[in-house]
Amino acid sequence: MAYYAYVVISPRTERFDLSGYHGVPCAFHLWHVRQPLNSNQTFVFSQAYNRAAMKIVLGLYLDGKRSLKKCNAFNRLVLGPSGFLSQLELYLGLTARHPAKLLRVLQFRKALRRLDNGKRFYSRSMKIDDFGVAAELLEWRDELYLHGWNGSFLNKPVPDRLRDLAEVETLLRREHFSPGNGERLVAVADALQRLQVPISFIELLEPLERHPLRWQQVIALFPYSFCKSFLKPAAPEGSQLHALQRCLLSPGPSCRAETIEPDNSLGAVTADNPLTAAYHVSGELHLERNDVLLVNGGEQRALDQVLEAQGYPRQSLQVRERSLPSLQLLPLLLRLRRKPLDVEALLAFLTLPEPLNPVDPALSERLASVVASFPGTGGRLWQAVLRDFPAEEGKHTESAVTELHRWIGGKKTGYNEPMPLGELKTCAVMVREFFSRKKEESEQKEALRLYSSGYDQASAFTEAVTALIGEGEVELGRYQVDQLLTQAASGVTRMPEREAGSVPDTPHPGAVGEPFDQVIWWWAAAPTMEQGTAWLKNERLFLEREGALFPSQEEMLAWQDADWLRPVLAAKKSCLLVLPPEGEERHPLWQKIASIVPSLAIEQIESRFSKPERGRKTPVAVRDLPGKKALWRLSPGRALPDTVFSPTSLETFITAPSCWFLEHVAGITSSKRLEPSRGPLLFGNLAHRLLEQLVARIQPGSEQSIDHKNW
Repeated sequence: MAYYAYVVISPRTERFDLSGYHGVPCAFHLWHVRQPLNSNQTFVFSQAYNRAAMKIVLGLYLDGKRSLKKCNAFNRLVLGPSGFLSQLELYLGLTARHPAKLLRVLQFRKALRRLDNGKRFYSRSMKIDDFGVAAELLEWRDELYLHGWNGSFLNKPVPDRLRDLAEVETLLRREHFSPGNGERLVAVADALQRLQVPISFIELLEPLERHPLRWQQVIALFPYSFCKSFLKPAAPEGSQLHALQRCLLSPGPSCRAETIEPDNSLGAVTADNPLTAAYHVSGELHLERNDVLLVNGGEQRALDQVLEAQGYPRQSLQVRERSLPSLQLLPLLLRLRRKPLDVEALLAFLTLPEPLNPVDPALSERLASVVASFPGTGGRLWQAVLRDFPAEEGKHTESAVTELHRWIGGKKTGYNEPMPLGELKTCAVMVREFFSRKKEESEQKEALRLYSSGYDQASAFTEAVTALIGEGEVELGRYQVDQLLTQAASGVTRMPEREAGSVPDTPHPGAVGEPFDQVIWWWAAAPTMEQGTAWLKNERLFLEREGALFPSQEEMLAWQDADWLRPVLAAKKSCLLVLPPEGEERHPLWQKIASIVPSLAIEQIESRFSKPERGRKTPVAVRDLPGKKALWRLSPGRALPDTVFSPTSLETFITAPSCWFLEHVAGITSSKRLEPSRGPLLFGNLAHRLLEQLVARIQPGSEQSIDHKNW
């Protein structure tokens, strides 16, 4: 079979675009083009070559997932929808640089505002949260295309909301709005009618009807098959796990597994906190087991930290990107551009970890101690630190003071006032340049990924602000700035790298597609329920007449229920459920399992700690508590010479002498750098002096009288 590779020669860049043959290793010769080119010209070179058939394993939840076993396979790709779409575009030469999601939101927001006459269905919401409304309606628009919409409506009358979106779409087409996945799939389907790609077969983990209409049209152009993964119980007959799997596959009102004796094939444990449960699971994961699947339901960070502390390979489970410390620098910097000064933001900025702190660490440490005791800037001690720091640390530290003023200075704006876009861009550029420099200096992969996340956030924010300036806007309100920060952080992508020896894992049960000897469902908490379509019943009926098909709420719930069963059905030898503590919401599947197997008890992990082991623990005799006494004889107290009590310390000495001793004698106090002082900012001197004068004046026999007017 002959495949074709094409090369686009651009007269502007004088470069060859070789994306047309990416992934298709064929040999061809490039001929020199001597005549001038006025426009892009495509030259097609054909070369017959032998290539084995390529198989694609496609699953709705396989994007970025690592739930399948590693195997030696040639010409076999395991992909999710996003990965498969990108692969098809590479083969067909349809690759293009797609703008960031935030820029698409801004373009869509611009179109919504241009057509907003105060009577649109989104008009009132746009006045409150224009960025959030634009992001939500853009998802509606992309979903319409993904399920079969072509951008216009033929039938009349058109429902109000759909009519407004159609008018917005007409405006977007004139402005060459960047396509969504639905439009990209239409282009792929059209190209597949004319071109061939080295894909011979597609294996679906879900039936074809579960895929959106545009995906169905693309998949139908290839030979494909759907083979249900779990048709019969995988566990050996006679085990408790086998009885549970049989009931899950053939549900019925009388299906119960209470007659089966409990064994080690099925277990459920819980703990009072994720840390204790993580220590238990870390041993289960690496207890001479080679074929293990970990289903991640939450509390990922605790499990990874315990695995690392125990010396086991880290799973590097995916966590929310917003929790990355590198994404906190830009929001802190923008808070420092407000007035009056946000002391908590200043202290958080000064106490940032050294790799993420743009200010000299020694200077930050000194200033943080000052701010914790005397909140604010410009005070006597603050000025003393800035004056003495260059003299004590050397000449090169003068630039550190200048850098400090550059970061915490700038134009200040009130909290209730909109912030100028120019100042927003300045802050974002500073953060971007800082992380760019850190990326160049860093040699560690983990630090490089951390800096890249901050760089991506600052870059997306800078591009968004630049686009708004280009549209003629000059300022943004406080809530709009927060929404812009949220959108910029949501576009940050980071694929964590697992260590060698880690087991397959997945955060979504629907990504389980093959059996495993052992399955551990870590932290089986309540998941996010499937949300129905945003369209009303009459709107859905209208869309069906237009060729756009949406699944019903009942179908989506049935599909979700089937996905939840996959981890349990995939277990061949044992299945362990790690549940949140009593009082927290647990996964709905546990309620079903508990009804089918009522004899299955939840084991409290902490209960194992109270059971002494022979040869390792010594039993402690139980002693009764002392009985009640009518009178207590106290030992004589010990005098504390030269102790001067203030009203506050005297109250502490009387009510809690242990606390008084730790604070005033042992000198043990809480760290002042954790948060700024929230008590009397003059250390109580003024209040104490007033109180002492008041007590002195009201004492019996005092010659002084109280002047109520002065008090």
